[in-house]
Amino acid sequence: MTFGEFLQDVANISISFAELGIRKGHIVAICSERTNIFVATALAVICTGATYTPLDVTAGKAVVRHSMEITRPSYVICSRLFWDNYKDVLSSLDFIEHYVRFDDVPEDATSLADLRNKSVNVAAFEAAEVRGADDVAMVLYSSGTTGPSKGVLLTHLNLLLSCNPT
Repeated sequence: MTFGEFLQDVANISISFAELGIRKGHIVAICSERTNIFVATALAVICTGATYTPLDVTAGKAVVRHSMEITRPSYVICSRLFWDNYKDVLSSLDFIEHYVRFDDVPEDATSLADLRNKSVNVAAFEAAEVRGADDVAMVLYSSGTTGPSKGVLLTHLNLLLSCNPT
């Protein structure tokens, strides 16, 4: 994948997410093994102004439930493997409004492949406006060494500063 193709994926997915209703104030969980489209999907969420939170396919049911209850995502983007492992947990959570699937899409979910097929003019693409120091871009989870894991909020400014070595 070239940088141009990567940017095209981010723009296509971000615009498609916005059309699904994903916007600033929403939490979007990406639940999957790591794939080449995972990072583009996470950046696409951030470009909508929404907050991205990752969940690992090997986390275990108690960790997935606890993490979901911390962030309460309204959108879940997941792989078939994650769904197969945690569908009973996901189905029991009343705050999830919409599912997007990386693969093997059931009738009640949206296909990420369809969202990637949009043809956005990358030169004209603009991410949602955010307040860098205030708006949360990502929620990660602490290791839980002193108890249950906690959500760690990273703002857009936190992410930007972590990319700049000076």
